[in-house]
Amino acid sequence: MLFPSLVQDDFLNDVESVIELSKKLPFKGPTDDFFNKINGGWPGERTDCLSVVNTNFYIYFCSKVLKLYYPGEIICFEAELYFQRIPSTFNFPGWIHQDSNQLSAVCYLSNHKDSGTSLYKPKNFYNVYSDAIDKLKKKSYQDSDFSEENAAARDAWNNKFDCILDVPAYRNRVFCFEGNRYHGVKNFTSENTEDDRLTLICFFQKIEGNIKYPAVESRKI
Repeated sequence: MLFPSLVQDDFLNDVESVIELSKKLPFKGPTDDFFNKINGGWPGERTDCLSVVNTNFYIYFCSKVLKLYYPGEIICFEAELYFQRIPSTFNFPGWIHQDSNQLSAVCYLSNHKDSGTSLYKPKNFYNVYSDAIDKLKKKSYQDSDFSEENAAARDAWNNKFDCILDVPAYRNRVFCFEGNRYHGVKNFTSENTEDDRLTLICFFQKIEGNIKYPAVESRKI
């Protein structure tokens, strides 16, 4: 592990303006060419990457996340940043999975306190994320396959993990964690609202500069 998991409340300077920005952008889902072109496997809908549709906000958000880890350094990065919207009809858990990037960040924009992100640890060290599981996950989201058979496969996979951290999705909170950490959402809906779940999700592919990795430096002491 190179990056510690990190939570920061009141993250965005003007969360209302960010929410208004999301309302001006088209969202694309599993029936769109965009979703299939990049082999997408996520619930709900996403915008195009904000590096294309709003470069200034993209640089602002990504830089703000990295300052939580490197407050004094000049950092170069490659990242993907999207708005994601999950309908209130998604009343079920997500698949526990890993990301392929270095660092992930989720910023919660709606009032879905009970629909935060959880980190997991495999019950057995040889229980690894496989192509077969990834295909099942992608198919369930792409085809909106919420059948009992699919739910049983998801639950059987999720039951191979122990939850080690629950992070509630308080509005304007950002949660950062290493991409290869197993993570998921226990339920995409929340008892306190019937609105769609809105987040900003960021995937850092490269982080470069005169930097040291926080977790590595901590282990040296």
